[in-house]
Amino acid sequence: GKYLEIELQRLQQRHACVGDVRCKGLFACMELVKNRRTRQPLVPYNATGEAAKPTGQISRMLMSRGVYAPLRWMFLPISPPLCIDEDQLNKGICVVDEVLGEVDAMIDE
Repeated sequence: GKYLEIELQRLQQRHACVGDVRCKGLFACMELVKNRRTRQPLVPYNATGEAAKPTGQISRMLMSRGVYAPLRWMFLPISPPLCIDEDQLNKGICVVDEVLGEVDAMIDE
């Protein structure tokens, strides 16, 4: 759990779209934002239709790379199986890193 927290905090520092990281053991959540300074959410609470479109896009990007993370509004939950090893965790973190890079590009547009 501590390793996951450290790696997700590293991603937070690297990606402008990550407003906050919260962890409790292997259950973590990344808050995705349009603006880290103001903490404006990437997708508003209860968003539907066009406003919720980024959530589906991000989910599909992760799934296409083998990581299942059911986004809810601006929250990206990270909850790997308890039997995961460090190598598998690193592979998943690399996928999340790649996708967050694409999200950064989306918010810069």
